[in-house]
Amino acid sequence: NLWDEADRDVSMLVSKQYSGKVVGWGLVEGGGRTNNLNRVEMNFLDAESCQKGVPAFKRNGFPKKDKSYCAIRENQTVCSGDSGGGMFLYDSNRKAYYLRGFVSQGVTAGRGCEANVPVLFTDIAFYLKWIEQIALPKCYNLLGYGECPMFGMDENKYKLPLGIAHLKYQFRRNLLISDCHGVLISKKHVLTQAGCVEPNQLREL
Repeated sequence: NLWDEADRDVSMLVSKQYSGKVVGWGLVEGGGRTNNLNRVEMNFLDAESCQKGVPAFKRNGFPKKDKSYCAIRENQTVCSGDSGGGMFLYDSNRKAYYLRGFVSQGVTAGRGCEANVPVLFTDIAFYLKWIEQIALPKCYNLLGYGECPMFGMDENKYKLPLGIAHLKYQFRRNLLISDCHGVLISKKHVLTQAGCVEPNQLREL
């Protein structure tokens, strides 16, 4: 399920010491790659502590209110290749995971990524209306349900089969490279950060 738009206050998640699970196939300790899907549980962090931990975030105006947030985990982190991967929070009352954000930016250190420093996430709660209008228009029954998926508190009407998408692009003909992830929100749509679909010198889409 996607996060409920009516509950967008990150400060509440910080004050109650909420954490979310982040999964991905990014680089592991020492800069190596893995075929195993890894998971890390990260704690929500207030904006001031985030900017103290990563001065570059403050210089660039991150986290932006309502649009992004920070999270951290002692001795663990996300790394290159985890961009676009989702952060999921478990609701014990509804017995379901909810997608709250995407990995946007971490801090590299040598060949790997630096643990014990904040990671920036795109806050999906800010973009729910856009997702509804563009990716899940009401006139299409993309998931084959009796009623088209709609945003709201009625969980029976709005359950999405969220899954992890390992995004790859072709490099030098026979080689497939992955530097991003996404989240499947329907049978036809993958949600990820913009940088994962922008062409660059190595990646032509």
